[in-house]
Amino acid sequence: MGLNAASVENRPLFSGYKAPQSTYCEAFSTDGIAREHWQPLIDTVEQLGKDELNRRLNQAQQKIEDDGVTYNLFGDSGEQERPWELDLLPFVISSQEWSRIEKGCVQRARLMDAILDDVYGAQSLLKQGILPAELVYGNHGFLYPCHSVPPPKGRYLSFYALDIYRDNQGAWRVFADYGRNPKGLGFALENRIVLSQVLPRVYRKNEVQRVASFFQNLRDELVASSPRHREDPRIAILSAGPASENYFEHAFLARYLTLTLVESGDLTVRDKRLFLKTLRTLEPVDVILRCIADADCDPLVFNGSGRMGVPGLYHAVRSGNIAVTNALGTCMVDTPALFPFLPKLCRHFFNEELALPSLDLLWCGEDSNLQYVRNHIDELCIMPAFHRQKTMPVFAGYGFDRETKKLLLARMNARPYRFAAFQPFTTSTAPSWTKTGIVAKHAFLRLFVAASQGSYTVLPAGLCRISTNMDALFAGSRTAAGSKDIWVLSEEPVGTVSLLPNLHRIGDIHRRSDLPSRVADNLLWLGRYLERLEGALRLFRSVVWRLDDETEMHQNREVEILIEMLTHQHLLLPYVRGLSPDEDVGAFARFIRNSIINAQDEGSIKDLIYHVHRTAAAVRDRLSWDAWSVLSRLEQACKTLRSRENVDWVDVEQCLSEQITSLSAFSGLFMESTTRGQGWRFMDMGRRLERGAFIVLLVQKSMIKQVEEEERILECLLEVLDSSMTYRARYRTSIQVAPALDLLLLDESNPRSLAFQLMTLSSHVEHLPRGYTRPFSTSEERLTLEMLTTARLADLEKLRSVSSVGVRNVLNRFLEEMEKNLEFFSQMVTQNYLSRIPTTQHFNTLFPEARK
Repeated sequence: MGLNAASVENRPLFSGYKAPQSTYCEAFSTDGIAREHWQPLIDTVEQLGKDELNRRLNQAQQKIEDDGVTYNLFGDSGEQERPWELDLLPFVISSQEWSRIEKGCVQRARLMDAILDDVYGAQSLLKQGILPAELVYGNHGFLYPCHSVPPPKGRYLSFYALDIYRDNQGAWRVFADYGRNPKGLGFALENRIVLSQVLPRVYRKNEVQRVASFFQNLRDELVASSPRHREDPRIAILSAGPASENYFEHAFLARYLTLTLVESGDLTVRDKRLFLKTLRTLEPVDVILRCIADADCDPLVFNGSGRMGVPGLYHAVRSGNIAVTNALGTCMVDTPALFPFLPKLCRHFFNEELALPSLDLLWCGEDSNLQYVRNHIDELCIMPAFHRQKTMPVFAGYGFDRETKKLLLARMNARPYRFAAFQPFTTSTAPSWTKTGIVAKHAFLRLFVAASQGSYTVLPAGLCRISTNMDALFAGSRTAAGSKDIWVLSEEPVGTVSLLPNLHRIGDIHRRSDLPSRVADNLLWLGRYLERLEGALRLFRSVVWRLDDETEMHQNREVEILIEMLTHQHLLLPYVRGLSPDEDVGAFARFIRNSIINAQDEGSIKDLIYHVHRTAAAVRDRLSWDAWSVLSRLEQACKTLRSRENVDWVDVEQCLSEQITSLSAFSGLFMESTTRGQGWRFMDMGRRLERGAFIVLLVQKSMIKQVEEEERILECLLEVLDSSMTYRARYRTSIQVAPALDLLLLDESNPRSLAFQLMTLSSHVEHLPRGYTRPFSTSEERLTLEMLTTARLADLEKLRSVSSVGVRNVLNRFLEEMEKNLEFFSQMVTQNYLSRIPTTQHFNTLFPEARK
């Protein structure tokens, strides 16, 4: 389909646009005339022009990158995470057409809930022969232990999603249902936020329906499902953690809906009640919005992964002490083989015709269908009859070789009820903006439905997946080429909608925070990794500043000491560690560059950045968008350096300085924008621990043995510890040992000194949470006091004194003691606060009602 001559003249950007033959084009009719509801968007696109559209596309991509929107942030494969791709042009739906789609979605959600209520209850569908037994008892999505377990408020599906597409005749059909843990809602929300920011006038001009009311309804339903009927129940999103490909949206939804993001390790079941393990005590949990598979929820009952599940959760659910949304067992509706039976089931339950027809599917559990599939396997697409697995997409029979086809037919003959087939098809196409112009791409729409006041409401938006290749869409969103926002137009002016007016109730005012132990542990290590990274960057930069193309390494004693420090911390690649002092400095620059950007070498700058991102991702819901954006820039500097073939010292120094600046920006945000709760305390403790250990290491490596070039080494030491300006402003003399040691080790007013770190740690441990009254100091309080007192009583003259063999023995003993005690303190904090499992006696003391 091409545009007519008049259209080409009026719309130059669309002059080359052409949808594939025999497919339905969403934007233009067959004669090339723009459809009415697409007309305003098309006109605006033409007015903006190619250069401006590309600029806005770059803005959208930068926004997504700053927000860290990716799939599989830290997968087991170790490959680079896949960035989220958003098309600049939305998928537009008119209000009239949306009314029909919305009605069909609500009806389908009601139907799926009715099916679940029957198969986990009376099972009249099986008794009357309306539903074949193989679709239930042969379905691994049917969880027999969930039979007769009452769902929250009598509803199995509180949150539901479906994939729809438009066929060649222009009719909407359903390709997939999602009942267990629908994915994509957070990505759909991110798409809407980004696109409304980069196309603000277009967004307002088109009167696009807002989405906040849907999320408010979803949250209200979660609150109402609490079994204890509290006005302010604790609601948690149960995630598989940063390894999940959808972890971004778990953290995003937790922040947007003001819910607690948890992993299985954060939860424990006691006396059939679910609790959140916090630093202070165990806190009861009322509602779980799960983002893990049904079979993974409880490893004691189901055959799932014990790593993701919570032992005892099933019995807490069965006892009615916790509401899990969606209810356990809802993955059964993710069954494509139900498609042929849905029209009859809709008439059975509601006496209505199915408003949204499904994909025409042949279930091989029926003999006639099995015979047809056998005879026409070269013409069909084969798929599992039950809910889709990660590794399973859709198999095209015409792509099989003889042996594969023979194996497939043998499996199909052995268990025909496990297979289904359908005729290959293509979806409708919509315009997609690329930097070279507008192209047509096939589209699947994922729509989201939430329970609301006895019925269901549909999100007037969604996640549109697009690709020029239909196979990519069949395989799932991970391999699809990109995504679109879905704009549902309104016939009336659209007002501003927000969640905030509905979150009006405030409970008892308090300033404490109930921090989960896992979160505290991750925040502690985030602080340590950030400080470790900053120390490494400053060491590398000091090396770079002392070398140029004319420098011989053996002529620069402080460079040798700096390299020794980098080697001790495993920050240099093996072939750099053994570098000869007479090695060419240009080659050394390339080696330094590789040590910075090589992710395979443990301890490299790239490896440290990886650990920072991985740990930050585990507490993503606790970090502001500004903080996350700053951390994202760390990797950008490495990417820039990696892309250059000919690298000199200027390039390396620029990369290091940019990263140090980013860390300084993060520190400023952390100090000025973080409330002084337990999260801030543990993260700052991590920084102080790591900085103290770093100071000890630097002084040990540079000052224990007296050397001739001591002034230059002291200058280097002050530079790495960011204290040069303080020293020169205070003393205005040449750099000497005594004042330098005082400034770096004993001065409690210098935030870069060892004494300052000890003083801060001592202050922190006094405010760590305790679930009991104590008449005496804790072991970690005594240890920090001992270290601080040792520093305060240290004799500077003895520390600087040198023995007859040129060694500062007193300083060495002082530093060794500090090194040992800092490590011991770290172990104490981990043992006493981050890995505690309350005893039964302690639990019964905290919750006496649980014994009843």
